[in-house]
Amino acid sequence: MTALTFVNRQTSSRAPFSFEAFQIEKRVHDLPRARITNIEEARTLLQESERLIAQQKEKIHRLEKSSLTDELTGLSNRLGFMSALRRELANTRRNEKNAGLLVLVDLDDFEQVSNAYDSIISNLYLQTTASVLINEVRSYDYVARLSNNTFAVLMPKMSSKATAKRLSKLERAVNSRVVHHRDTSVPLSASLGFTMLEEEKTPEALLIEADLSLFTSKARKK
Repeated sequence: MTALTFVNRQTSSRAPFSFEAFQIEKRVHDLPRARITNIEEARTLLQESERLIAQQKEKIHRLEKSSLTDELTGLSNRLGFMSALRRELANTRRNEKNAGLLVLVDLDDFEQVSNAYDSIISNLYLQTTASVLINEVRSYDYVARLSNNTFAVLMPKMSSKATAKRLSKLERAVNSRVVHHRDTSVPLSASLGFTMLEEEKTPEALLIEADLSLFTSKARKK
């Protein structure tokens, strides 16, 4: 049997309908064929149709959201971040003044932490980093987990003059935190790389620039 699928318009990815969703769709499709004997019955059928449609839309919304979210931290994943970065670049083209800042935050010792401790500590290490970043950024900034130990922060409307101060504050916040679990304490250690948003550059090019800046930052620590 061929599986029913729907297209996620934001991500162009495909996700399978659940059998329950298929049943809902079939019931909605069959409702107009029902024999209606009075106004009350017609009203009931209409309400049922609206309820089933709303239920199906909610299921689709949850599937779309889960495809853009990192399950462990609750942040956007790489797919969600790239979508946000493209939107912000479009805004930059309309408003070149104070375009914005892209920051990469890479956990220096995460591999060693993962090898030395159990998954509880490793997960807390990542979740604590996510929490620090969320608390340090503005309400309209965008934070995501791009890969196993790399996070990204997108800061719209950030002037080049304010960049150094903002980066220093963010770096201090992350590196001053310690993960505690029972009798174990593990300090966070992270390096930052950044680049300013420029309208003529692609999201991929900006990530490469930020990654090169991150490499330089890590080299200084050695």
